[in-house]
Amino acid sequence: MTFKITAYRSPWQNPYAERVIGTIKRELTDQVIPLNEKHMYYLLKEFIKNL
Repeated sequence: MTFKITAYRSPWQNPYAERVIGTIKRELTDQVIPLNEKHMYYLLKEFIKNL
């Protein structure tokens, strides 16, 4: 496995991470407002379980 260092704040250089973040934003946080960090972890856990 090879690793490549991406430039800071360069989303086009890491499309996989950007895709995951975009999906979470569209399908999770646009629907539910997390109350705190613990609530966000719970929402992410449920979201991943239901994929």
